[in-house]
Amino acid sequence: MVHFTIYLCSSLLFLIAHPSIPPTQHQQELNFEQTTQLSETAKGHRSPIEELAGISLPPLTYPKSSYHGHQSTQPKSTESQAVETLINESGIDRQTYEESEFISLQLDDFVIYASPEDSPAPYGMVSLDQVAGRFGKQTVKFFFDGVLKVPGSQGLYLEKVPFRFVSIGGYGDIEQHHVGKDMWIQSIYGASTSLGDLWYQLGTPAVEYKDYHQSFCWLANLAKFFIDYLQHHENVILRHFKNDFSSWLKDLHGPDPSFVQWMAEYKSLDFRHAINSYSNFLEKQAWDLDPTYCSHPLWAELGVTQDDHVLQMQPQKAKRTVVTPYVYKCFKNMVWANCLTSVELDPQVSANHKMCIPVRSAHRD
Repeated sequence: MVHFTIYLCSSLLFLIAHPSIPPTQHQQELNFEQTTQLSETAKGHRSPIEELAGISLPPLTYPKSSYHGHQSTQPKSTESQAVETLINESGIDRQTYEESEFISLQLDDFVIYASPEDSPAPYGMVSLDQVAGRFGKQTVKFFFDGVLKVPGSQGLYLEKVPFRFVSIGGYGDIEQHHVGKDMWIQSIYGASTSLGDLWYQLGTPAVEYKDYHQSFCWLANLAKFFIDYLQHHENVILRHFKNDFSSWLKDLHGPDPSFVQWMAEYKSLDFRHAINSYSNFLEKQAWDLDPTYCSHPLWAELGVTQDDHVLQMQPQKAKRTVVTPYVYKCFKNMVWANCLTSVELDPQVSANHKMCIPVRSAHRD
């Protein structure tokens, strides 16, 4: 007997997303018809048919809070109420960065998602690099749902909290093998509250957001290693990421388990593709840390700057456009023919060219 797994049909998914809506008569008839067809198919098989072992739900693309009828496992609090409650608890985390103190609360069971300006319809869940890689005025609003807490406490559940800023730690410290938990986001409220500079440190993501967060964690480590490399090298270009970058990282972090895992996830020593794919995010990180990081010629190669001098100016040996005698014969009567220079092919090149041209024999009836 063969076990198999099926995916839910769209009508059943609709009912799961909208549990308060009873099935229509048409849906009931459709479900009955599908069941009947399956039963008749089973009768036509002499050998035992496959047995339904389970039903696999496709992964969510929207936060649970956006579905009609969703009920959180904890009472919902406002952000200001939650912060005022947690700020008075023992064990509040106050940290210092570049001689500036900030307050850090932990955010668990979180999801990150986006919505367009002036629209109630969500874009769906997004990775944090889509937030951290944006310059200037944003046309998209980003939100999070999650449980805000002081480490060791039960925490308070928040929903649809707007935020704009993402901070990644560990940059410039080559003795730190990975970013780890050094990732924070700052809400609109946290940037303006009278309590001080308030940030939320990312803890464990919600189950439905786990894959998004894992991909961002890999990218955050790439950004850290990338900035470290820029800091310790001069005139960095894209070619350096073919072999030099990975070799330098192995010398620094080789035996560390977290680094080994990070390298294994990429499955290559050539990081040029990754650097090019995430160039906007990496440039934003470099610029925020120190604008001098953006002086490397790498950025012009990647096309994220206005610098047109990617390749050095070469001496101009030909004053006109070089063409073969045949091409010149075709265009010699044009008004711009004086821009052409006819040059005979090298004998060896001409011989090779003739060898590549098939000989056609003329046949007459």
